Amino acid sequence: MRIWQQNVNKSLLAQEDLLHRAHPNDYDLIAIQEPYLDRLALTRSTTHWRVVYPSPHRTDAASRSRSVLLINKKLSTNNWNPISIPHADVTAVTIRTEGAASIHLFNLYVDAHSDTAIHATVRAMRNLGDWDDDEDLQQQALWIGDFNRHHQRWDDPGNAHLFTSANVNRAEILTRYLDVLGLEMRN
Repeated sequence: MRIWQQNVNKSLLAQEDLLHRAHPNDYDLIAIQEPYLDRLALTRSTTHWRVVYPSPHRTDAASRSRSVLLINKKLSTNNWNPISIPHADVTAVTIRTEGAASIHLFNLYVDAHSDTAIHATVRAMRNLGDWDDDEDLQQQALWIGDFNRHHQRWDDPGNAHLFTSANVNRAEILTRYLDVLGLEMRN
């Protein structure tokens, strides 16, 4: 599976550039954080992609959605379905592979001052199965996104100025869930 991930900072120009560069022959999914949304709260795409919004998108209770997934139309709708997560910053789908395995893909925008997107994703994962069983290869999870967290486990050691106690403490919830859920960092 080939995935392009990018935060476009709500910029129409940046999103159009991404759509121009991420050719549908080269990518199966595009995970966008802080997508451009027009006055109708719709994002931009091309005819090659299906747009998946967070579950509460465009509802009265939803704040502005900060994640979307674009799924290549070459991927049959019989092979994937959205996962309902009641958070405007998390978009998720389950993709079924030829070997009958399921990949649960979560696209998160994690606000610098809030962990609610992380908690919502963990609740959804727990509803999808038992993640403590290392032998269960029938389902896998992939978290993609903009996490707005700094920690020695993934930031360049040359950026020591980022490792303030406040920043490291903000990242601890993420590192704890990485360990508990058996997720591995791939930067």
